Amino acid sequence: MAKTEDVTKKTDDQLAEQLGELKREAFNLRFQAATGQLEKASRVKEVRRTIARIKTEQRHHDWRNRPHRGNEADFEAEDVEGSRKGRNLHQAESGRSLRASRKFHGTAGVAR
Repeated sequence: MAKTEDVTKKTDDQLAEQLGELKREAFNLRFQAATGQLEKASRVKEVRRTIARIKTEQRHHDWRNRPHRGNEADFEAEDVEGSRKGRNLHQAESGRSLRASRKFHGTAGVAR
């Protein structure tokens, strides 16, 4: 079956086409298993894993082609100051600490 090297060399269109074929095959294999006509049960596992490989590779393609956020120096000083103190942006703007924010929202005693 298709190993990782085979999948990584394919284009997005080829991956989408192969994914469609494997999904149809997986459906047929499930149908055969339900009716008791499945000859090679290990094929179900192979198809399932190959589908996962293809989806992973598609996700990698999307990740590589995403627009980049930009330079880290582009962030405002307020954002950096809030993140250094373990606060999110809202807490940094409001001036509340994490503890005060939890107390205000009624989640002070809730363990995470």
